[in-house]
Amino acid sequence: MSPPAALLCTALLAGFWAIERKAFLQAMLSRPVVVGTCLGLVWGMPWLGLAIGSVVELFFLGAVNIGASLPGNELWACLTALSFAAGLSTSSGDVGAPLTGPATLVLALAVGMPMSLVGRHFDEVQECLNVRIGERAAADLMHGKLDTAVRLGIVGFRLSATLAVAASLLFWGVGWGAGKLVASLDLALSLSAQTLAALERGFGFAALGMGLAATAVALATLNDARRSLLIALLAALICLALWSVLNLNVAGSGQGSAP
Repeated sequence: MSPPAALLCTALLAGFWAIERKAFLQAMLSRPVVVGTCLGLVWGMPWLGLAIGSVVELFFLGAVNIGASLPGNELWACLTALSFAAGLSTSSGDVGAPLTGPATLVLALAVGMPMSLVGRHFDEVQECLNVRIGERAAADLMHGKLDTAVRLGIVGFRLSATLAVAASLLFWGVGWGAGKLVASLDLALSLSAQTLAALERGFGFAALGMGLAATAVALATLNDARRSLLIALLAALICLALWSVLNLNVAGSGQGSAP
């Protein structure tokens, strides 16, 4: 899929997921593991998408929006991380920047995870706005203005979808620019093959560390031994996926450097 088509598909999916998360359906289609897998397939990086989505899923596995509790927005964390990774990978492929799968994963998570707090802020704004919309819609219904009440209900859908689409497009552009910057730094510094290999190994271990940290966070929220075992098995699969990404990139680097 060409980058413009993939970007359009990402924007459409982002809008749908933002609405599905709370306002409509709530069929768990907006969970990070689903978002990561789908966007990974869209951008031709399924292993990387699954790894990012799984790590974010584990970090937010115990976060539940009940009553006054308003956790971080896991969709924003995963969506911005995947969009950044997609832009970074697209730019790296264009200019030949020395970015590997583990490096992209670590950088994407470092950028995306803090965005869960931004998403939570917009959730607070959305909930306050929904209260006002509900009061006004109720008043319109009392006066027989059914069309106006329906239009007011659509406003909430439109706002959450617009913000998600804007975030995905923005962070794709940030990732694309970061790829260009890394390429220019590589040309300016002329890093040796040994230095690049050391950086690659470091990012690989950092990626595994993020997976283990996410597993620890998920296990801390569970008291059921059977669920803990399932989480541990999922963590093992995540580490296997991360290690596969690392090995695939090492193998690709070796083939590329072979005469």
